[in-house]
Amino acid sequence: MEESFLKLIRDLQAYQGENVFNPWRDYNDRLDISKDAPIIRTENLKKYLAMRQEAPYILIAEGLSYQGGHFSGIAMTSERQLVNDHEELIFKGLKQRTSHPNATEKKTIQEKGFTENTGSIVWSCLTPLMPTDRWITWNIFPWHPHKAGNFLTNRAPTEEEQEAGLVLLKQNEKILLENRKVIAVGRISSQTLERAGIRHIAVRHPANGGAPLFRSQIEQYIKL
Repeated sequence: MEESFLKLIRDLQAYQGENVFNPWRDYNDRLDISKDAPIIRTENLKKYLAMRQEAPYILIAEGLSYQGGHFSGIAMTSERQLVNDHEELIFKGLKQRTSHPNATEKKTIQEKGFTENTGSIVWSCLTPLMPTDRWITWNIFPWHPHKAGNFLTNRAPTEEEQEAGLVLLKQNEKILLENRKVIAVGRISSQTLERAGIRHIAVRHPANGGAPLFRSQIEQYIKL
């Protein structure tokens, strides 16, 4: 595996922040299935990115969520999608959940793992349009920002956190941005990329009723 690829993983693992969970380094003894959880999530991301080294598109949203990348290790992708990836569209090889069944009282999540609405929409929209190894999902702030004392919440990344994400993005430009068309998912992502001078096209975030417009804009852009 090339050095630039490994550098990205090391940079992700190195980040620490207040009220931020780092899926590829941090372990929560109440929510994680075992102490191997960060290792599993790291392997998930490695396999995901390795399969997409030639992908012509990268979709960049705002921040990692607890329903998605917190437990899967992959942006806009839930662990439920991961463990049900029988066609190996996400990556090839062993797939495991990392949330503990007792992390929540919700029976469906206990049995099947966490699921994320945004991830479901993104995958269901793009999968019919092109092979899944032709696009990467990412976040301006690639770690999980949560409310104080509650890991099973999401919050918007602060401006300082957005800048930290941009630093990582630029320092790993070769592996993440080079030779790729950048699609900003949502207003905050677009504004942050514009501030950094990163060329992109903006689409509606699929959350909060935005799914139809997201689908329409993505379909139009992919056809260009």
